[in-house]
Amino acid sequence: MPSKMPFPTKTAGHSVLVSWVSSICQTARGYGVDPFPVLAKCGLDARLLHMPDSRFPLEGVRRLWEELIQATGDPLFGLQVGREIQASALQGLGLAMISCGSLSDLMMIMVRYCRIISTTMRINFDHPPELKGTKLVLSSDHGSEHMNAARLAILAFIYRQACSLSQHPVKPVGVTLSMADCGGISRLDDYFQVSVNTGCEKDSITFSYADTIEPYAGANPRLMDMSTSVAGRYLNHLNHLDIVSRADTLIQEELKTGEPRLQAVADKLHLSPRTLQRRLRENGHSFNSLLDSIRHDMAHNLLMHSDLSITEIGFRLGFSDLSNFIRACHRWFGCTPLQHRGNSVLISI
Repeated sequence: MPSKMPFPTKTAGHSVLVSWVSSICQTARGYGVDPFPVLAKCGLDARLLHMPDSRFPLEGVRRLWEELIQATGDPLFGLQVGREIQASALQGLGLAMISCGSLSDLMMIMVRYCRIISTTMRINFDHPPELKGTKLVLSSDHGSEHMNAARLAILAFIYRQACSLSQHPVKPVGVTLSMADCGGISRLDDYFQVSVNTGCEKDSITFSYADTIEPYAGANPRLMDMSTSVAGRYLNHLNHLDIVSRADTLIQEELKTGEPRLQAVADKLHLSPRTLQRRLRENGHSFNSLLDSIRHDMAHNLLMHSDLSITEIGFRLGFSDLSNFIRACHRWFGCTPLQHRGNSVLISI
């Protein structure tokens, strides 16, 4: 039976599977780096490493990548993570991978379920007409990790699984990386067994058609179906929770042009306003409370860390009337915007 993937705890914002982070930490130990102080520095609770189906906030994990690349002194730390991580660490998703029937199945699983690893990860198929093969193209929402380390790790992981499951070396048709050449191109060439192109527009790996359809001796269709079913339920629930981060992002975009409206945000999410409100309530929010929280954080940051005028800040927060912004500051901070800005000067002194 496949490992059960408990539904993730409610997490506002994008997140990363803890067992993936645990594997990153295990790789760091191989460099002689103790990951626990680094986790603490990045605001990540090490106790969650004993709860492999929990999730860490994205920003903390991205900082972890940067800190560990610096601590190890290896700009290709992501490559090492990808060559060491075990599929079993990914719970039901890993079981689906190791029981799949071909490289084509393996790629499809990663395309459909990669967001279980990170909610910002995107993998898509591309079938370039000039190549007789299938290309996987990786991308990530809202920026990227330092040195694009996570995407490099995923590419290295997929390639290693392709070789392991076929029980012989599989030579890609091509590999492209968006990261700049950091002096380790020979390591990349040696690992992927092909000349890797860096500084490209996309992170991708292309396999020949013959390799994608080769049947795997260890295929277990029933186990793969059961495992993908578990992974699918987990991902559906994760998508349900992710409604908060998606609405958060759209509200911030709407603020650039004025006061955000429920109908406009719901339309962009392809939901009715009633459905959006219901799904936000299920995650402890409402549209107005989410908007108010975003405005609060933006007001504090702009008042404390910019020299914008009070009027300009009010407009950036979507207030058409300055008096409404002032009343909101009284509610948030117990004082006027100018007084709150003055408090930052006193604190710095």
